[in-house]
Amino acid sequence: MKNVWKLSNYFFSWMMKKGGKAILCGSIVFGALLLLANAFPQAATELDRSHFPKAFLPYEEIIDSCGIPILFLAGLVVLFVMIFWQAKSFYINNKGIYTLLTLPLKREQVYFSFLLSGMAILLLYFMAWLILIVAAYFPIMASHTKVAAEEIFYVTPDVTIKGLDATRTNGLYLAFQRSLFLYTAFPTSLVRGLSLVSGLLLILTGILYAGLHYAEPFAAGAMAFAGTLIGGYTIILALLWRIGLQYYTTAQTVTGKGIVMGILCVVLSIGVVFLSVKDIRKKYVA
Repeated sequence: MKNVWKLSNYFFSWMMKKGGKAILCGSIVFGALLLLANAFPQAATELDRSHFPKAFLPYEEIIDSCGIPILFLAGLVVLFVMIFWQAKSFYINNKGIYTLLTLPLKREQVYFSFLLSGMAILLLYFMAWLILIVAAYFPIMASHTKVAAEEIFYVTPDVTIKGLDATRTNGLYLAFQRSLFLYTAFPTSLVRGLSLVSGLLLILTGILYAGLHYAEPFAAGAMAFAGTLIGGYTIILALLWRIGLQYYTTAQTVTGKGIVMGILCVVLSIGVVFLSVKDIRKKYVA
């Protein structure tokens, strides 16, 4: 097990040097800039009667409307591509994979080192985004609350309202419940957590199989595509319900589907891992 940790640490460091650090830092920096751009709403003045008050926007609406979900998804896709390319690159350099297989550890331990390094960088990506979103909440909402107190609302020609207190005591919790993006990417329930983790695991094992299975590129590509399709559907199952499927289904039905699809993804992931281990054991080292 010690050798697996050492090799996975090497793979993780290699990925960070070959693009992982740029993907992680780039997505977080651009995400911070998008949030910063929405942190300073402008209050209406007595002469601005057409102004739509933006200082009362809840955090979830700011998150969903500022481009953060697209940026997060783009970074995640690039991250998966990089993980795939890491595994594939050891075959492009023919000596690479065979050098790994001559190390003093079992063949399956080489595969699990790839898997652990991929899981580690995905975990780091989600943690970095979670820290950014939680940390940005306090200054952004403090700014919005301050500006909201300066807003002037014209109820009738003779009635105006100003100096309203827009402080939200549970705004961060509500944001994770109401935001389509946060609801999907950072679940707060076991069922949605199962959907997210199992879906990501199936996608990861599928692309690793495609990267390490060099002999049959079509079969490897089909495995990666199927894993991405099923895993992606499992991840966004709750999101699909939130944006429209609630009109002809129930929360209980979606919960059941989430559990079934989560279990299915786990079973399929185990199957893909078994095939990958079986495949790497057959590789010939001259």
